[in-house]
Amino acid sequence: GFLAALLLVVLALIQHAPGLLFGRVRAPLAGTTASEPWREAATNRDVLVPAMQRAAAVVAEGSLPTWNPYARLGEPFAASGAPVLHAPFWLLAIGDGRRQLELVLFLHSALACVLAYRMLRAMAISRFAAFVAGGTFGLGQAMTTALDRLPEAAAMALLPWTVAASWRCLF
Repeated sequence: GFLAALLLVVLALIQHAPGLLFGRVRAPLAGTTASEPWREAATNRDVLVPAMQRAAAVVAEGSLPTWNPYARLGEPFAASGAPVLHAPFWLLAIGDGRRQLELVLFLHSALACVLAYRMLRAMAISRFAAFVAGGTFGLGQAMTTALDRLPEAAAMALLPWTVAASWRCLF
């Protein structure tokens, strides 16, 4: 169990190595056109990272990050692209957020792999099948495409945990 989970984390690290280790920008997979190949991946860099940095500035001033007066005419931080209740996103408030964004992308891919593996093992699926399915879920096209919009990827990464909890309650 532990070695399979560790191997899934290593595979996620290999998938995200260009961004984590070499600083290369992750290429988007969804909704791109030939004229705007950067549009989807820029959603994380241009919306999420600045919103989290504004939320961190509000916290540094001694207030709770509930209202963002700088977005449009003012709106809640959650509506302006800063999911302040999801703890891993606070890493994006450190520095310029570029390297931290790659780290958060990696963490969510690895989390999706491991949680899918654990969910299937809780359902009495064989180790090999759970390993293959966990890797397919966390490193496959659906999760990789969801990483273009990190809040969606965070929800998707936690989905196996909620299914496993529901499974335990029902059976």
